[in-house]
Amino acid sequence: MLLLDKLQAAAWLLTKRGTPWKRFQQHRAWKRGLRHWIATEDWGSRIRDAVASPDNAFIPRHEAAGKIVEGQMIMHNGLRVGELSYSGPGNRKLMMENRGVHEPQEERVFQEVLKWMPEGAVMLELGSYWAFYSMWFYQVVQGAHCYGIEPAAENLEMGIHNFALNFGSSPARVSIERAYVGSAPGQSANGVPIISVDSFMAAHNIAHLNILHADTQGWEVDVLVGARQALAARKIDYIFISTHGNQLHFKCLRELRRQKYTVLADIDYLETYSFDGLIVARRSELPGQEPVPLSLRP
Repeated sequence: MLLLDKLQAAAWLLTKRGTPWKRFQQHRAWKRGLRHWIATEDWGSRIRDAVASPDNAFIPRHEAAGKIVEGQMIMHNGLRVGELSYSGPGNRKLMMENRGVHEPQEERVFQEVLKWMPEGAVMLELGSYWAFYSMWFYQVVQGAHCYGIEPAAENLEMGIHNFALNFGSSPARVSIERAYVGSAPGQSANGVPIISVDSFMAAHNIAHLNILHADTQGWEVDVLVGARQALAARKIDYIFISTHGNQLHFKCLRELRRQKYTVLADIDYLETYSFDGLIVARRSELPGQEPVPLSLRP
């Protein structure tokens, strides 16, 4: 089964867009870039990619976006975050040069989906880290409810601190918890609990999620497996997934389509202007955001 998955993913990757030869060349270029990053951790190419994305033109900028004021980075939407709260000096430089935008493709789609959010909408962010997407949701949606899950204690504190910078120390209807996410609830070896989307929704009496946002560093498929009850019951409207490998990307697309979700954005590792792949999907029967014509890295 694993070999079959790899073969299916490889066939998909080579035939997805353009000719197989062009895709193969893109794959070779991506591998060279990855080897360079592993050897040097040179942020120069990553910054150039983010700044080069044509999707930047669709994201409005606050007048102070990209500036650092009293140790706080001003994001494109005016939100403030600790200048080193997201992956240190490299990302700080990226966001300074790109005027408060760190993932132009994803942020373009997120701003469009936010336009469809009703009052009192609910978001669950898995791998919430610095909590940027949750804060953006909270900033825009009247009466928003935000839940965050983050396994690393230091990262969790960064998210809580960033929320406090913008909305005070105890913002209403915001909860960020320390946990891992998986296909089923349990306990990790270091004692940190493991939740699934289904178990978390049940434990917190969450009847419906307007947005599920997941950046779980390789556990993307487990997230979807652990959300199968909610997906089948049509309890999740929109799903944002950062993918960490093209085979995982392929598996996530397959699972979402099996669950009758319409794909609004599909950016694999060969097409991204950022560090991760991106999938955005909407439950098919829900009137809402249509596919967004994102740029693709050449």
